[in-house]
Amino acid sequence: EGLNFSAGLPVTYSLTPVTTVSGDSLHPLIAPVATNLLSIGPNVSIMTLKTLLPLQLKVGYTLPLMGMNSNATNSLVLQFKVYAKF
Repeated sequence: EGLNFSAGLPVTYSLTPVTTVSGDSLHPLIAPVATNLLSIGPNVSIMTLKTLLPLQLKVGYTLPLMGMNSNATNSLVLQFKVYAKF
C-alpha cells in the first residue's frame, strides 16, 4: 500500500527508406542510404505515495539488437521525479 512498482520491455523498430522524387534522390550531393534499427528498452519504476512529497525512481536501458547503416548506441536513463501534493 502506497508503493507502486512497474516494469516494461518495449521493442522499437526504426526504418528510414531512401526517398526519391521522380526517380532522383532528394539530395544529389549525398548518396542516400536506407537505415534500420531494432532495439529493446527494459525499464523499471518505483513510486511511493507515503512520503511528504510523492517520489518516483525510474531506470531504463536501451539495447540495440540489430541494424544496418545506423549507430548502435546503448543508453542508460535514470529519472528521479518529485511530485507536488495539494
